[in-house]
Amino acid sequence: MSNRTSLLVILFFSLIGRIPLYGQKILLANTNVKDALIAADGRLWAACAASGVAVREGKTWHTYSPLNSKLANSHPLRLLEFDDAVWTTLYGSGLWELKASQWQGPLPNDLETPIHTADCINWRGNLWLTLGERLGTLDSGRSFESVHPPLPPGRGAMATCMTTTDLTLLVGTNVHQILQFDGRSWAIHDFKGRLRGKHIRSIATMGTDIWFGTFGGLYVYRAPELRSIEPKGLSPFLVTSIIATKGQLWVGTWGKGVFRHIEGKWIRGVKGNSTRGLFVNCLRYRKDLVYACTTRGIHVLAG
Repeated sequence: MSNRTSLLVILFFSLIGRIPLYGQKILLANTNVKDALIAADGRLWAACAASGVAVREGKTWHTYSPLNSKLANSHPLRLLEFDDAVWTTLYGSGLWELKASQWQGPLPNDLETPIHTADCINWRGNLWLTLGERLGTLDSGRSFESVHPPLPPGRGAMATCMTTTDLTLLVGTNVHQILQFDGRSWAIHDFKGRLRGKHIRSIATMGTDIWFGTFGGLYVYRAPELRSIEPKGLSPFLVTSIIATKGQLWVGTWGKGVFRHIEGKWIRGVKGNSTRGLFVNCLRYRKDLVYACTTRGIHVLAG
């Protein structure tokens, strides 16, 4: 078979989903990538722990490094596109906006001590972010407000992760609770004594089910029932990220790679890339591709 014929065969089978061409594609190899963003214009952004925020321009990367001493000891954690701009949360330094190739911030501007700005998300036209024991919300006019969820007092309780349903905001915490906000009032789902590890690291929804992971377990909650999920080869494990795509649930772990749940079965990685042994920081999804951000670059997986 000629090289041209072989290429045509591979392209044909990739189109019908039998051979994922992206199974072995790795971007920013050997880089600790905390998060990725596929912007509306199609460009890929990456939050790199050691160097700052990078954007892929064609086949090359351009990095927007920390521009002052206040940012020098902070690393980007999360990326988000909001109001036609790219934003990042920096560990210990709040929320920053990339504007005219310069970082503007931080928001909020009342941070007297470093704080773990762990997550950010779009909800109801505003940008929301976690700020330790409180949340922050930013509108398109750059007006910032603090929101105080009903966390237990005096226990170092913090908001750690977020996701949304059609009507509500779901907030994971480090004290075995999920908080649910409908814009007016809060509901508390308390799992004290029922979890391996009280720190909820990631949360996602699929239908009416709430999936979440801790530093020790994977769970699915359909009120009032809570079930512990133990896929073969996955436990014991530390769940770092969960996303739901078209009929599939993807789970990123610390040291055991990426698992996905499809048609009632758990599968490690995809054909051509088992992801075994990877330390996953987070998972992102866009246009049938899953971007696994790891300590060794971005692994692009066919979804």
